[in-house]
Amino acid sequence: MGNCAMQLLATALAGCEKSAGINLYVFDVDYNRIDTRVMDEGSELYKSKPQHVLIQMCSEKLFEDFCRSDISARRTFGSDLAAHIAENRETILERCGARILKYDFVEINDRVFGNYAVKTDVSFLYQIRVLNMKLMEYAATHKNVCLVSMSDISNVMGRREFFNEKYYYTAKTPLSLKALPLAAKRAVDIILALSGRFKKCAVLDLDKTRWGSFITLAMRWRIYIRL
Repeated sequence: MGNCAMQLLATALAGCEKSAGINLYVFDVDYNRIDTRVMDEGSELYKSKPQHVLIQMCSEKLFEDFCRSDISARRTFGSDLAAHIAENRETILERCGARILKYDFVEINDRVFGNYAVKTDVSFLYQIRVLNMKLMEYAATHKNVCLVSMSDISNVMGRREFFNEKYYYTAKTPLSLKALPLAAKRAVDIILALSGRFKKCAVLDLDKTRWGSFITLAMRWRIYIRL
């Protein structure tokens, strides 16, 4: 569920789960109805008895809310939203016990403050970074909450390839067709890991030395090696 249209992402998730050889029932909640579905004990969210709840809140919609707020509210925009998201997560965990997967927020620099944006708390870029930090701190202390890195995909692809203005302003879909499968795969990979379905690899040198490093074979395939 999300504050943007999720139909295309739901389709991409279905494709990724087929490719991974697992069966997922993807239930798509109505557009921009996160609070309504979370607070209503009789909503479809709880009736479906989910094992995982995936939440996407796109930065573009937050930027619209940010621009409509007054200056005093902008100074605490990130912290206030992080607290509200935490309340929703606690409600979900209490009522259905599902694992929560939450996409982080892609950074948007409106260029109003230029390079000074990272030094003033009334800039959107500043507040997005505060928000992402709050999300990471929360996820680090709650084992049933996992962050899905959307910002990493955006950084690798670039803003122009990641975001499609036409899709967003006509259908409220923030992701481009190139970004959709990557975002879906990130979420499915986490579900696989939580289910115990992942592969490990040990790399040894000729003298049987184990090397701890991060190897990138390609943009899509990554191998993590730990000592």
